[in-house]
Amino acid sequence: MVELKSLFNAVRGIASAQEVKSLFIALRETIRGTPAYAHPNGFLVYDIYKESNVDLRLHVWEGSVVAQPFHEIHDHVYDVRSVILTGCLLQKTWDERSSRYGSFKEYSVTYRDGTSSLEPTGRKIEASVAAQEHLRAPLRYELDAGRLHSVEPLVFPSATLFLRDLHEGAGNPRVLGTADAIACPPAERQQVEEAVTLSGLEAVFSSID
Repeated sequence: MVELKSLFNAVRGIASAQEVKSLFIALRETIRGTPAYAHPNGFLVYDIYKESNVDLRLHVWEGSVVAQPFHEIHDHVYDVRSVILTGCLLQKTWDERSSRYGSFKEYSVTYRDGTSSLEPTGRKIEASVAAQEHLRAPLRYELDAGRLHSVEPLVFPSATLFLRDLHEGAGNPRVLGTADAIACPPAERQQVEEAVTLSGLEAVFSSID
């Protein structure tokens, strides 16, 4: 656990992306014991370390997890500090305004009994891409709470260490769905099979050795 805290501190602090990557590789045997679950946005999540309202996760896109369609644009109730370990992600940030003729419906993400569901807020949103960038390893990036964005992998595997600094009383995160999208069923935080957990990690370690 002490070793994992050092990785947590490196991502939270000012260590370079290359320094974080080297530390991650050095801790591979410790990290191999971490279980994973499938995220509705199409990647594996490994909970690495948590301290108070800040936690560190590993997100791995390796092609086996199917994302919920039409609901890619979302925000967070926490500030993000992230280090891309391998691969490349296309990130778009979005500007928004309320509009009765908006192309998107706004949903609030509600968490209950181990599941997350999308509850319509009744608002329609017009959203447009403000900026897009290729997040290519090794790289640090940050994202403020409340900023709408979308992410997709450009190569498999892609992986990022994802540090979440929660804002107290920030409410629920939001998701934008296309106006004609079918509502998604509740998504359960389900642990994946051990074989998938290990293959996801091995794909990452093999790609960054």
